Amino acid sequence: MANPAFDRTPHHLVDAIVTEMGVHRPPYERSLAEALREAAAAE
Repeated sequence: MANPAFDRTPHHLVDAIVTEMGVHRPPYERSLAEALREAAAAE
């Protein structure tokens, strides 16, 4: 039985990562790093 919440999606099908901090698009190294910097500054 498949559990969609924990199935893996092939990377070539991922266009964005959605988090509490917004929608992050490639290059993820840059967009996710920026989100972490903003979160740290907000604390």
